[in-house]
Amino acid sequence: MNTTVSGQLSRPGSPLPIGYENTPGVPVYGVEAVEPYVKNTMVHQDSLLLKPATSGALIPVDHDPHISGAWATVTDGTRIWRIGFTVKDASLLNIMFSPYRLNPGVRIYLYDPLQENVIGALSDLNNKPFKHLATAYIPGNTIVIEMHVPAYLDNFGDLGITGIGCDFNPGGSSLKMDEWYGISGKCNEDIACTSDPLLNTLKNSVVRIVFLGHERCTGSLINTTQNKGVNYILTAGHCFKNEEDANSAVFYFRYESPYCNGSDGNSTRALSGATIRARSDDIDFALLELFEPVPFTYHPYYAGWDYTQAAPGSGIVIHHPLGDVKKIAYEQHPLTISSFGSLYNDNTHWLVSHWETGTTEAGSSGAPLFDASGSIIGTLTGGLAKCDNPIKDYFQMFSHSWKDFSNSGEQLAVWLDPIKATNGSLNGNDPYEDFWQTGDTLSNVADNENLTVESGSLVWGSYSGHNNLQTEGFAERYETDAEMINGINLFVNRNYISRNNRYLNVVIWNGSTVPENIIYSQSVPLDNFVAGMINYIEFDSAVRPGSVFFAGFELFYPATQDTFSVYMAESRAPGGSNSAFVYDGLQWSSLADYSAGSIHSSFAIFPVVYGTVPNENKSEPEDFVTAYPNPASDQVSLMFRQMIDEPVKVTLFNLQGQILMDNEYGPFQHIIPFDLKGFSSGLYIIRVKQNEKLYNLKISVVK
Repeated sequence: MNTTVSGQLSRPGSPLPIGYENTPGVPVYGVEAVEPYVKNTMVHQDSLLLKPATSGALIPVDHDPHISGAWATVTDGTRIWRIGFTVKDASLLNIMFSPYRLNPGVRIYLYDPLQENVIGALSDLNNKPFKHLATAYIPGNTIVIEMHVPAYLDNFGDLGITGIGCDFNPGGSSLKMDEWYGISGKCNEDIACTSDPLLNTLKNSVVRIVFLGHERCTGSLINTTQNKGVNYILTAGHCFKNEEDANSAVFYFRYESPYCNGSDGNSTRALSGATIRARSDDIDFALLELFEPVPFTYHPYYAGWDYTQAAPGSGIVIHHPLGDVKKIAYEQHPLTISSFGSLYNDNTHWLVSHWETGTTEAGSSGAPLFDASGSIIGTLTGGLAKCDNPIKDYFQMFSHSWKDFSNSGEQLAVWLDPIKATNGSLNGNDPYEDFWQTGDTLSNVADNENLTVESGSLVWGSYSGHNNLQTEGFAERYETDAEMINGINLFVNRNYISRNNRYLNVVIWNGSTVPENIIYSQSVPLDNFVAGMINYIEFDSAVRPGSVFFAGFELFYPATQDTFSVYMAESRAPGGSNSAFVYDGLQWSSLADYSAGSIHSSFAIFPVVYGTVPNENKSEPEDFVTAYPNPASDQVSLMFRQMIDEPVKVTLFNLQGQILMDNEYGPFQHIIPFDLKGFSSGLYIIRVKQNEKLYNLKISVVK
């Protein structure tokens, strides 16, 4: 069984093979999409210029493990539950769980019938305050859900399936390709085509957003004056009109081609669920806060911004047209202030008159407009632009989203600058920039050794790739004191692909003298590799090796033969050192033994390691809640160490003990702002109560 494991926040593990002893069969329920192809609820004439992508459907269902699916118990006492869904003509499917609240120890996997694409293990790590979870999608028209409940647990928690999200592609779907890859206009330029260091930093702030199972927009991770602690996504208000949309959204990070005009990218770096902090019907913006932290392996960049309204001399948009891999478009002339019809307030949009390179399309809505310094100055509302006529796109001006309205739920200011520390702009922030500079590339090939491929007495192929012996595994042995492996470099010699959708698995094994157990595996399409170059495969999650590990890849031998190989050190003298190992389908051997002593070598397989693993929570305040700014004048905000999942009560006292304010706030809060305009100068006490816990803060008001 060959699996692709998704990077949606997950724990280690894998589903059981379909025919594993004592596992239940998979009852598959047919589900029908009544109006599957287009969803368009907007009727205003100007709305035709908006640019969300809205094909597909969200199909309501009602299933849970108590009434649907099949249960069985395997040898170790683990209870296994399985259920499947199929939608005719669908090209991708995802699941809406509600409720979703798993007990610790329970694992859930989603996969296609061949288990070629796997999401999971989902677990209590994915529990949300609102007991709802939207998953990333599985290609194809059938999806299987498998739950593992350990023998020591009496129950799994709460789980229900309330929706199947799907999209349709008349040309069929591929189990090894993102459904929306390659469907945007040919004029769009891959972000991978730029060598500009600034743009290659900014791109890590841009995310693809899929909500309600199939609708697509673009957004950007955005910085705050605190430079830490909160994961905000800025996008278009017309994409998110209610909490249900935000709660069901899945955010895809770093979905881009591996090289210019290249193949499909990695669409497994995903996070699920958000809440709306601010949006407006008059100004087209929405600020969302993610429910899950952004892992450092996603390389998050929190984009800077500028609300001074200075007319930019040019503009750049980074976006996901139609949900495709990340693209970039350039406007090299000054932008002007304009109006977007009658949907939004007059003179609140930047007008891009003509794109010199690229365009925007449906799915680009909410994409950030950057000025030459890399600051966000707007978000895409829509326009007329398309490949054959790239004119007139309108971006909601950041300056109007900032504070045109005094209500905190209709502005950006209170959320992005809670400490009132900016005079109009803020630089971006890469919280792991220093960490990524500390990596080291391991190699068993000496600097003075020649690289080649060795074929010896083989009829065809090489000892470092496909060959007539059908060698399946290739590994290099390493000893290290590093704590983390983040990826592998493969110096590819040959890459002939006989058909689409062929792939290999990059693998990390533990072991002492030969590879033993797989501790990490990731499938990579063969067309992601370029022959004659060192190709870097970044892992979906950090891998912690032991002091000895093996790094390499697995190949397959389909009926129509591919030919893939990596370089290797020219064979050393008889009895020379050998760090290369191969697997013949039955056992591992050193390459020296496998070649009957004729070849002693090392493969050009170079893992990238780090001596430490970054503390992803190091920037959060130590206290449960803090108040800022302090001293304050017109407004003060409470910031919680992490998003709270229970309601809180906030009471404000003067020093005489009089209650001046007493409010309750619902769950999902990270920042709570409130107004001080009616208060005189002096000292005040803020009491925060959550359940039976009390926290007292002292603030100073200075007028």
